[in-house]
Amino acid sequence: YLHAAVEENFTQIGEGKLFVEAGWSREQFLRFAQLYRPSALVCWSKAAREFCRRNPDLIRITYQDGPILAGRVEGFGGATIRGEAEVAAEPGRLKVRNMKPGTDGRVVLRYHHAPGLRTRPPTPIDAVQEADPVPFIGLRPASGQTDVDIDLAFPPR
Repeated sequence: YLHAAVEENFTQIGEGKLFVEAGWSREQFLRFAQLYRPSALVCWSKAAREFCRRNPDLIRITYQDGPILAGRVEGFGGATIRGEAEVAAEPGRLKVRNMKPGTDGRVVLRYHHAPGLRTRPPTPIDAVQEADPVPFIGLRPASGQTDVDIDLAFPPR
């Protein structure tokens, strides 16, 4: 994996760490799985393999060969942190469909916010800070609005 000491690599897993924290506790995994919605893991360290074996309700092991173990992550499907939506990611674009805002009126996507994002049709978009140094995409759809496309204006405005 790419090893670089930059804030944006917060999501890197390795060197005995899970999201920059030492160890692989269940609570730690659950906290970050709520944000990133992982669907699978490939593990090669002893600690990671042991975590998967100790948590069969979270990780369904699908492959094992020597030091390599792979598994499906159970219970964290979907593309949203808050609210509901279906998201199709394409090069340079997110197609967000069937949005249902959460209690705060927002749909927060598991995708990171970046300068220059624009929405079509125009929809309020903001950066939502969670337990990650880089904020996530927050949308505030109008009443009855269910769909929006997000792309990156270049150069950013």
